[in-house]
Amino acid sequence: MYDLAILGGGPGGLKAAELAAAAGMNTIVIEKDRLGGVCLNRGFIPTKALYAHITGGRGPREGLWARVEEVMDKLRKGSATALRMAGAKHTRGTGVVTKWEGDKAILVTKEDGSTEEVAAKRLVIATGARSVRPPFEGNDLPYVLPGDWAITEPTLWDPERNGGVNTVAVLGAGVIAMEMAMMLQDLGKKVILLKHSDQILRRMDGDVKKKTIQTLKRRKTPMMDYVRLSGALESEGGLL
Repeated sequence: MYDLAILGGGPGGLKAAELAAAAGMNTIVIEKDRLGGVCLNRGFIPTKALYAHITGGRGPREGLWARVEEVMDKLRKGSATALRMAGAKHTRGTGVVTKWEGDKAILVTKEDGSTEEVAAKRLVIATGARSVRPPFEGNDLPYVLPGDWAITEPTLWDPERNGGVNTVAVLGAGVIAMEMAMMLQDLGKKVILLKHSDQILRRMDGDVKKKTIQTLKRRKTPMMDYVRLSGALESEGGLL
């Protein structure tokens, strides 16, 4: 039996595991995907790696996606090494708590379908959150991507694989939307911003907004204000 089981191998779960193991607790991290959570696998790290190469001009476009994956893989291995050095164990699979009272029991289902039962005196739930798709018909179509999954979609970003993706509609006008829209433009894609209001970067400083608006105007980025999507239809090679 473990002293502590942690559901989720993102920043919170990893830090909790390292601290607990350092304090002498027999600790296990249960993660259904790759270590590092959204930040490492579908957020800050791949976004900034893409930005550095696309907009910052650090290196050729050829092999771009392979270099981004290399950065993420190196950091994932670093997370696994940190856990191991701290003395914590890691298992990959989907954990379901089957016993809450007293000592905890978690049933872990592995990728190959096999199962493992983990017993622990204490449990930390660090499963994070997931993107909420806007409620319109067709929001689950293959070409409709939440921001955290879009940033790691090779057909959008890999110049060697995205020849068929020429036009992208970005729903939103926050930081993630602006970042993605401008990077896609720098890759030669036609981008249209679909905004919920007539504003952009609503929670940002006024000077940042002003500079971003100037940049969008200079790029002649098409924008639509007060957009409320009623639905999306799959067409040949894209969406309507």
